[in-house]
Amino acid sequence: MEESNETKQHKDDEISVISKLDKEQATTKLNHDEELRTTRMTSNTIHEDELTPVDLKRDTDKTAEIMERWEAYWSLCKMIQENDWKGVEDFVGDHPEALTVEISHSGQAIFEYIVIFIRDDMEGAACLIDKLASKVDPRIHEQKSHPGMTVLSLCAILGNTSVSKVLVKNCRNLPNVRSNDNWLPVHNAAVYGHKDTVKYLVQVTAEENLLGSDGAALISCLVRSKLYDIALDFLKRYPKMGRDHISSRNIVLGTLALKPLAFESGNQLGPLQRFLYNCIPVEKEKISGIDQTSKNRSGGVDVENAIVRSKKYSTKSTSFRSLPKIDSIFGGICKDLHMMFWNAIILLFPCIKVIQEQKLAHLQTTEIVRMICDGVASNDPYFLEFSLLSAARFGISEFVNELIMANNGFIYMVNNEGHNIFLLAVLHRQENIFNLIYGFLHHSHTLNRADNLRNNMLHLAGRLVPSSKVPGAALQMQRELHWFKPQEAI
Repeated sequence: MEESNETKQHKDDEISVISKLDKEQATTKLNHDEELRTTRMTSNTIHEDELTPVDLKRDTDKTAEIMERWEAYWSLCKMIQENDWKGVEDFVGDHPEALTVEISHSGQAIFEYIVIFIRDDMEGAACLIDKLASKVDPRIHEQKSHPGMTVLSLCAILGNTSVSKVLVKNCRNLPNVRSNDNWLPVHNAAVYGHKDTVKYLVQVTAEENLLGSDGAALISCLVRSKLYDIALDFLKRYPKMGRDHISSRNIVLGTLALKPLAFESGNQLGPLQRFLYNCIPVEKEKISGIDQTSKNRSGGVDVENAIVRSKKYSTKSTSFRSLPKIDSIFGGICKDLHMMFWNAIILLFPCIKVIQEQKLAHLQTTEIVRMICDGVASNDPYFLEFSLLSAARFGISEFVNELIMANNGFIYMVNNEGHNIFLLAVLHRQENIFNLIYGFLHHSHTLNRADNLRNNMLHLAGRLVPSSKVPGAALQMQRELHWFKPQEAI
C-alpha cells in the first residue's frame, strides 16, 4: 500500500530534523561569540578559478562599492568595535540612513553589526537598540544575511534576551521567520543553551510553529544542551509538543537514547557517591509532570517513594527518591528539618551539590521519556525501533523499561542482525538491561531467540568483549564467566 502524502511529509521532516541535530552536535560552542563576530567582519573569499570573467568583474565592482562604504562609515564601525555607544547614537542621529548600509559581501548591514557587538548585560543596551530600531523599517529586520539568518536568529545564538525583546517589539512576526536551514530563532537559542532567551522566544513564537517536527526539534535541542528542566516545562505547558505524531516522538526519544550519561543507569558512582545519591533529597516540584503522568500508567503508584510499578514487567519504572513522606502531625516540620539538614550539608560540602544536581537531571530525563511514551499507540513500536535498540545497546534501563511499559510490542523489536533488547544486552554486557529479563520469563520464544547467524544468548555470552569497566585480564575473565552462567540457567 502506498504511503499517504501526510506520512511521507512526516518522514521527510523527521529525517531533516535528525540530520540537522546531528550536524549541530558536531559543532563546538566554545568562544562562539568571538567567532561569530569575526565571521561577520570578514568578507567571503573569492575563488577566482571558479568564476567567469563576467562574475569576476561583477564581484570586483561589488567589492569596490563595499570598500567605499567602509571608508565612508569607518568612524562609525570603529565606535561599534570599541563599544562607544554614545558616539554611535550621536552618529546615527545625524545619519539615520547609515543603519541600513550594507558593509559586507554577505549583505550585513550596520544595524546588524551593532546587534552582534552589543552585549546583553551592558547598561542601556536595550534602550539604545530600541532607539536605533525605531529608525529602521521593520521589514528590514526580516531580511536574511550570511549565513541565511535574521538579526533575531543571531541574537538568539548570542543569548541577547533584552535585545531580542526590542527587535520583536518592532517586528512582531520576527520570531516566526525561519533561517535558510528552516530553523526558528528559538531553535538557535536552544542549541546554544541560552535558557532565558529560549523561555522568552517560546512565548512570542506562533503556537503552530511549536508543533510537529519543529516542536520535537526544540525539545531535542534542549536535551542536547542539558536544559532538561525547560524541556519538561514545555512538555507540560504544550500537551502536543513532541507528541503530536509518532515521528515527533521518535525525534525526541532518538536524542535521549544516545545520551546514556543523562540517566542514572549510565553513570558509574563510587560507594560514597552512591550512598549520597540515594540519600540526598530532590523536591518533586522540580520534576514537573511526575504526579500526572505517573497516575496515568497502568501499574499504579508507590506513594512512599513515588515509584511507578508495572504488573507485567519490571518491578519498578523509575524510583523518584524525593522527600520521605511522614504520615504524622509533625510530618511537615520533619520534612522542613530534613531539607534544612541537607542544605547545611551542601553548604559545608559544595561537592554534594553536584550529586544533587546530577540526580535531579536523571529524574528529569526519565520523566521526559515517560511523558513522550505516554499514549504510544499499538501500531507505533515499529517507528520507535531505533530509539529502543539504541537505549538497550547503551544500557539505559529506565528508557527501555518505560517504552515496554507503554507498549509490550517493543520486546519483539530486532535490529538488522536479528538482535532484540536482551541479545543486545548480552552482546554489549549491559547488566541493567539484562536484569529486565526476569519480568519476561513467560515469553520463552523471545528469550530463546537466535539472531540472523543463529547465535543465541549462550553464543553471544561466549564472545570475549573487552570492557573498560573492569581493570585487568583476570577480573575481566571472571566477569565474562559471570555473564555466561545466567544464560545457562535461562
